[in-house]
Amino acid sequence: MAKKAGKAIGIPMELAALLGVSAKPVAKRKKSKKPLPGPAMWLQLKISLKESNPLIWRRVEVPDTLTLDELHIAIQIAMGWETCHLYGFTIREIEYSPEPMSADGRLSDITLRELKLLPQTEFEYIYDYGDSWQHEVEVEYVESAEDSELVPRYLGGESPCPPEDCGGIWGYENLCQVMQNPKHPEYESMKEWIGDWPLPEPHLVEIDEALWFEFAPQHRRKRKGR
Repeated sequence: MAKKAGKAIGIPMELAALLGVSAKPVAKRKKSKKPLPGPAMWLQLKISLKESNPLIWRRVEVPDTLTLDELHIAIQIAMGWETCHLYGFTIREIEYSPEPMSADGRLSDITLRELKLLPQTEFEYIYDYGDSWQHEVEVEYVESAEDSELVPRYLGGESPCPPEDCGGIWGYENLCQVMQNPKHPEYESMKEWIGDWPLPEPHLVEIDEALWFEFAPQHRRKRKGR
């Protein structure tokens, strides 16, 4: 469960009161009416799940034409999450959260290019305010994009993604301990809940194909036409 102290990441006053935390203003941005000038750029990002041991991490390459809500989807696919919960970003101490949590400035209106992310920039991505999966995202390098189709790419990673709703990083550590000991009193109930064990390692081809299917222009057109 999330800690009951500290500041919430871009959540409204009503939800902050329920969680027992102090709310902090979310970013307010106006929708861009014109595309930003200049060529598109590739950003190589390393996404690390904080407090995980061994470290759970993924490396992706994304175009700076992505919006923050699209980056959320790319991270979900790369990590292995299931897009079941709310999320948010904290970039240069400014917090960005999706509607209806954000009063203004939809994440579909804010591109990575607008944020002017430079190499060695680090920011936070949080997923599921209950389990509080906190990810550190590092911009490893930025280079010109000459590709005709700017589709996010999966470059690699290590360690399985924790299952949804397992109680955060500490709950996941407990799950691993239980599943490594068949004599543990909770082993059978955990096994019935989790199913296959050990959890699958990240698969480069499968994740890269999932990103392509999600972001390639031809697939986007099909989904919009449904």
